Amino acid sequence: MIVMKHALTIVFVVAFLSFPITGSAGPLHDMAEEGNLEAVKNLLSQGVNADTKDDEGWTALHHAAFVGYVDIVKLLLEKKATVDVKDKTGNTALYRAAEGGNSQIVKTLIASGANVQSNDENGITPLTMAAVQGYVTIAGLFIESGANVNATDKFGNTPLSWVAHQGELLMAKFLISKGANVTSRDTHGNTPLHVAVAARKKGIVELLLTHGAEVNATIPDGHTALDIANAQNDTALADFLTQHGARRGTSATSEHNAKTH
Repeated sequence: MIVMKHALTIVFVVAFLSFPITGSAGPLHDMAEEGNLEAVKNLLSQGVNADTKDDEGWTALHHAAFVGYVDIVKLLLEKKATVDVKDKTGNTALYRAAEGGNSQIVKTLIASGANVQSNDENGITPLTMAAVQGYVTIAGLFIESGANVNATDKFGNTPLSWVAHQGELLMAKFLISKGANVTSRDTHGNTPLHVAVAARKKGIVELLLTHGAEVNATIPDGHTALDIANAQNDTALADFLTQHGARRGTSATSEHNAKTH
């Protein structure tokens, strides 16, 4: 999620979470989104295809799952709606349910065979979405149903990496308790500790160090978490890291020596 340049500039590489942009919809989508159960029943009885998509690839199941209408979700599934249809960004109804925060719908979809490991065009899983939103109960449902707590997106970020960036302390504790790897690395070599320091999330930093994060882990150019804190002039966080044994990386030491000679 971050890359340290030689000038110690922090560059964020965003793995975009796919938040909802719904397109032009037909009557079935509209009624599902509005929670009109009787209208949905009538449309389905008239032969409307439950898997019909709107302009963004959403089915009625996506709409009902996101907004939170469990009765409509159950009805659509009874009428053979395909549970793992993907929208244009590669997201299923389960991802949208995680985004909407409705644990009952998540349970219903999983019971109907929804793939908890499904990912979107950026490699984001429903677990990552639940983690980012802070929904511990839903994250637990996914993990209990087989979701990989260390699944990575296309940038190498795990759910813990995302949570470290956001500072969701309760979620971070939960993920670690479920086996999240505190020393994982993204495609740029950053660990969750580097990410947390860059985001100035001291609570997460402390949690990671308590659970075995390597305080002097370096990214490819040789910088450490302490270098990142110094680059941001965050003296409080730098002092905290130093108290836990943090040292400057080889690149930072070389740059300092070059400036003083």
